Amino acid sequence: MGFNTVKILLIVPPFGPIEFQSLGLHNLQALGRLNGFEVDILYANIHFASQIGEKYNSLCNMNYFLLGERIFARSAWGCSVDSLLNQEIYNYTTVYNRDENPVRFFPKTDEVKISRLIEYEKIAYNWIDSFVENFLESHYDIVGVTSSFEQTNAAVSILKKVKQKQPNVITIFGGFNCEGDGADGIKSLDPGNKFINYIFSGESELTFISFLNKIRVDGYYSNRIIYGKPLEDLDLIPNLDYSDYFDALDKFLPNKSRSNINLVMETSRGCWWGEKNQCKFCGTSERICYRVKSEERVLKELTSMKKWGVNYIHMADLIMPQRYKNGLLDKIINRNDAWKIYYEQKVSLSYNDLKLLKKAGITEIQPGIESLSSEILKKMSKGTDLKQNIKFLRDVTDIDINLYWNIVWGIPGEKITHYKEINRLIPLISHLIPPIGMFHMTLLKFSPYFKDPNQYGIYNIRPLDSYNKVFPEWVDRKKIGIIFSCDYDYETKEDDNEIKILLENINNWNNCWFRSFNRPRLHICRKGDGETILLDTRGVANLNIQTLISPEKIKLLINNDKFNNTELQLWALKYSYAILDGDNFIPLPTIEDELRIRYED
Repeated sequence: MGFNTVKILLIVPPFGPIEFQSLGLHNLQALGRLNGFEVDILYANIHFASQIGEKYNSLCNMNYFLLGERIFARSAWGCSVDSLLNQEIYNYTTVYNRDENPVRFFPKTDEVKISRLIEYEKIAYNWIDSFVENFLESHYDIVGVTSSFEQTNAAVSILKKVKQKQPNVITIFGGFNCEGDGADGIKSLDPGNKFINYIFSGESELTFISFLNKIRVDGYYSNRIIYGKPLEDLDLIPNLDYSDYFDALDKFLPNKSRSNINLVMETSRGCWWGEKNQCKFCGTSERICYRVKSEERVLKELTSMKKWGVNYIHMADLIMPQRYKNGLLDKIINRNDAWKIYYEQKVSLSYNDLKLLKKAGITEIQPGIESLSSEILKKMSKGTDLKQNIKFLRDVTDIDINLYWNIVWGIPGEKITHYKEINRLIPLISHLIPPIGMFHMTLLKFSPYFKDPNQYGIYNIRPLDSYNKVFPEWVDRKKIGIIFSCDYDYETKEDDNEIKILLENINNWNNCWFRSFNRPRLHICRKGDGETILLDTRGVANLNIQTLISPEKIKLLINNDKFNNTELQLWALKYSYAILDGDNFIPLPTIEDELRIRYED
C-alpha cells in the first residue's frame, strides 16, 4: 500500500564538518522537490556541535583513530562493543604498527584529552533521544542518513531511535561509506533489517527518484541495496537550496562567525587524470568516470549562490576541468563577482594559467604535489616530477595564491636516498610555500594499491584495528572499512632517521615561512633605482644578500631546461640558485612579474 504524499527527512550526522553543506543530500533534495516530493534536510552535526563546543572540528579531522565512531559507539551498540575511551585510543603501534604518529599537520594539532572524549560520549548518549524525538514531531514517512568516514555510528544511533519511537517510518542509508562493497558492510550492521531498511550505493540522483516513486505507489522497494547509476548530464541538477543549512546555523550556532563558511558547488565528477592513470594511493571510489557541467550551468549556479551572503565557494571537484581555462574563467572575470574559490588542481598548470585562476577569484588551490622526489612521484603515478613541482611552487609563490599541499611518505619501494635528497633540497627552497602536512601512505579502499596489492608487494591486508573497537563482532569489517593496515617493503620502515630529519625540516620551513617578518627569499626584482638584483635571504651559503644580475642570468633562472654544462648553469648551481635532477636543470628563484614578461622566451 502506497502513500498519498511522501514526506522525507535527510540527516547529516556528526561528525560531518559544520563549515560545509552536504552536497549529496542537497542534490537529492533539489531533484526530489522537482519531482513533487517534500524533502527536508536536518544538520544533526551542527546541533551536536552546539552541545560539545569548540573541539567539534578537531574530532572531524582525526579519522585515523575513529574518535567520532568511538564517541557514538555506546549510543549505537550499548555494551556490545568495546568503546572504552582510554589511552589506547592514541596507541600508534596498534593503529599504524609504528611508535609515532605518522600524521602531522603544520602547525601541530593537539590531541583531544581523554577526559573530554569521555564527556562527549556521555553527551552523545543523552543527546540522541531528545534530538530524534524533536524531529519526529513533524511526521516524516522516510528518514535517511548520509555517512562518510566517521558518521556511521551516529547514523545508526539516529535510525535505531527512529525505529524505536516510530517503527513504521522507512529508513534509508547512503553516502561514501556505502560505495562498492561498503553497501554490504553497512548491511552487515543490521542483518535482520531492523533499523536500516534500504541502502543507497553510488550516485543516487536517478535511483532516489525511482525509489520515491515506487514507495509512493506501492509502499516498498524490491531491493534492499539500491545501486546507483552515474548521472551523465550534471546540468540536470537544479539550483541547490541551502536554507536548511543556514537555518540550522542560526538556530543552533547563532554566534558562529560566517567568515569560514564555504558554499559547496561541483562543476565536474570523476577525475580526468584518474581515467588515464589513477594515482596509486588515491582512494577515489569506482565513480572515476569524468563528466563536466556546461559553462552556462556553472554561471547560473554562481548567480544563485549570491543570495546566501557568503563569498567563499568550495568546489567539490576532484580536479578542475581543463576546458574551463579557455572560456569559463574569462566569463567569471568579466562578471566582476567577489568570489573566493577553492579548487583542486594538477601541477601542470602554467604561470599564465595560475594568473588567470587568481583573476577569476580562485585564490585557494590544492594540487597533487605529494613529494619532492621524481623517483617517488613515478612510483605514485602522479604524472609529474620534481622539475614540474618546483616550477609550480615558484609560480604559485610569485602569484600569491593560497596553496595547500602535503608530503606523502612510506611508498612501496621507496629508498632512504630519496629522502636524503629531499632533506638536502628543503633549505634551498625555504622561500617557497611549504607543505601543511606530512603523512605516511595509508592504504585506502578503491586505490590501485588496494585493488592490485601483489603488483606492489603489499600483503597481509586487514582493516584498521580501530574498527574492532567501534563495531560489534558480527559486522563485516573488511567491507565496512575504508582505511586498511598492510605490510610491504620500503627502506624507511626499518630506518626512519631521514624521515625524522624531514619532519624537523618541514617544521622549520613552516616556522620560517609563516613568521610575521624576515621570511626567506630568493627573488629577482628591481630596486628603486631601476637596477635588477637577486635577493637571497635563505641563509644557505655565505653570500651577498643582494647581487646585481644580468639579463642573461635572469633568462637562465626563469624556466626549467636541460643541463648542458654551460658556464651560466654552473654559476647558478655553485650558489644554489638552481639544482639538478638527472639531466634537468631546475631554477629556484621567484621573479617579479614584469621582469618575467620581459625576459621569458
